[in-house]
Amino acid sequence: MCRELLEALLTSDAAKCSEYERTPNERHGGIHEKKVATLFGLVGPIPRTYYHGKDSKGGSTGHYPWDEQMGLVGRHTPAVISEVMRLAAIHGYEEAAQEFQNAHGFRISADTMRDIVIDGATSVQEFDLTCGQAEEKQREKLAYVLGDGTGISMFRKHLAGVKGKDGKEAKTREVKLAAFFTGSMKKGKPWRNKDSTTYIATTQRWEEYSKMARREFDRRFPMTPETTIFLSDGGAWLKSVHRNHFPFSIMILDIYHALEHLKEIMLLLGYKEKTDEWMECFRKWKRMFKEGRVRAVVKEAEEKSKGGSHASEVDKKLQYFRDNFDRMKYDEYILNGWFIGSGVVESACKCVVQQRLDRSGMHWSVRGAEALLPIRTLYKSGRLDELHNWRVRDLKQVAFDAA
Repeated sequence: MCRELLEALLTSDAAKCSEYERTPNERHGGIHEKKVATLFGLVGPIPRTYYHGKDSKGGSTGHYPWDEQMGLVGRHTPAVISEVMRLAAIHGYEEAAQEFQNAHGFRISADTMRDIVIDGATSVQEFDLTCGQAEEKQREKLAYVLGDGTGISMFRKHLAGVKGKDGKEAKTREVKLAAFFTGSMKKGKPWRNKDSTTYIATTQRWEEYSKMARREFDRRFPMTPETTIFLSDGGAWLKSVHRNHFPFSIMILDIYHALEHLKEIMLLLGYKEKTDEWMECFRKWKRMFKEGRVRAVVKEAEEKSKGGSHASEVDKKLQYFRDNFDRMKYDEYILNGWFIGSGVVESACKCVVQQRLDRSGMHWSVRGAEALLPIRTLYKSGRLDELHNWRVRDLKQVAFDAA
């Protein structure tokens, strides 16, 4: 019934009347019919007027003003595009196509869904570059920026020149992700404020990632928060992001990465995992970390390694801590009520990226991954409706005269 009503309205004389005024160099190209996919199903065929002419360079141009007025993408209405993007952000394309059919009674193929996502990449990128700042009634007291990376499987031709951690040809490509949220204290412990987390992600290099992260930070916080914490695993590329785009923030080395590094040193020192000796030493050094006595731990490890067969390897591993002494003042951070672990962004690597883009059997092209990642992050950030409203912001809807 809804489909029939919509079709009657769109094929009526009122809908055919357009306020479009062609330019002097445009010519009437006739009236062509087209079926349009709406959330109620296919409607039409609908007659639309075609105009063509020459551009400033002498090339041929042509367009359908009615399609532009309705905001059609191909033959799909903005509402259909919005629904496709929402489903594609949640499910694999085959499953998304089935979900669409279950909900709306007609099918859009998985390939068409993928094409809609890829073709819409330009508008999503424009949205990222031009969308307005978040409403901020007052300056936030505490904000966090967390960065990390995770791998997704790519088609082989998209891994040319990409090296894995072992120096051999990589089997995955890194997705760099950032999480942003505000924090507070609750029951004496650091607390992530409800519904305050947003994300960005890309397969591009750290320079582009940095710009994306800073844009999202500026959108979220028009007034720079009183305190900004930059939490990471201490990777060189994340230090570059901090140095170039968040120099005002306090950089904290994730304590869980630090402790994993500590375990590697303990193995070189001859400790055997899960033994009483191992547990006693690890608990002691972990406590010293949280007490802000990282230098003392390094000194003890140096003493234990003297004369040992792995002394040079231990010294190289300890350099990681020496390079990060200023980022490991955990006693101060804990006293201030700040997070010292990057669990939020590590969880995001799984729930934002891997659950959608790293499923069994999935392989991606760079173009396909880069088209879907911003839609996925907008969905997980609760901003997909904002994208839809931005897409239809300037559309002049068809008006019908009740008389």
